[in-house]
Formats: sequence, structure tokens, C-alpha cells
Amino acid sequence: MALLLAFLATICDPIGNHSASHVDPTTSENSEIVVRAPRLSDTGLADTTVIMAKGLDRKIRIELDGDGRFYSYFNGIKSDWGRWQVVDNQLCFKGTFRESFCAPGVYGKKVGDHWLAVGLDGITYKTRLVARH
Repeated sequence: MALLLAFLATICDPIGNHSASHVDPTTSENSEIVVRAPRLSDTGLADTTVIMAKGLDRKIRIELDGDGRFYSYFNGIKSDWGRWQVVDNQLCFKGTFRESFCAPGVYGKKVGDHWLAVGLDGITYKTRLVARH
């Protein structure tokens, strides 16, 4: 499990409560809604897959569905599933088997991008974003 989503760089933050808030309508100020998370369809990450590899023996695949669900696989075996969202420019997960956490440096990537990501285990992984088939 430690390698489940190892592309999480050295800093992981729990998913906070990012619900809409408003100004007190009884004051002279106008009510407003504060949106902290973009629509999944606007993130560039919906319906993509993050693939991470280290040598021939470590391959992590994280499928990001357009409806906010994710499924992760370690060496081809399903290892977790849950919900994903983008919060404060970080890709955040709430898995079934892991507590909530966020990964900086993934939001803003486009299909075809390649980068190096240091996992929680301290290992550097070759990481890429691909379209879902």
C-alpha cells in the first residue's frame, strides 16, 4: 500500500472541507459563493490515467474518471478506489483504504506530459499522464 499513490510528493495535506460559504445576508454586504475547486471537466484530469514506474517491478496506474471516482492498481492488481478532486491546485484523493491526501504538482499537467515525482517512500518515479481508452 505504501506505493499505492507514490506520486504524492513529500507534502500531503488532508482534503479539507471546501464547501461553499457566504456572507451574512443580514448585513449590508451581498451574499456570495466562494468556489475553491474547479469543475472536474475543467481540470484537464477527468478521464485520464496517471502512470508511474520505477524499473520493471513497480508500476502504479491511477484511473481518474470524469465523475470524480478513481481506481488505482499496483502491478496490475486493484489496490484502492474512491473519490478525487482538485483543491487549491492539488490533486486530492479520498480512498477506501487510505486516509485523504493531496498531491501537489499534478494539476495543470496535460495528456502526454512526463515528469519525475518523488513518492512518500522517497523513491523517484517516472510519471506520465495518458488519455483513458
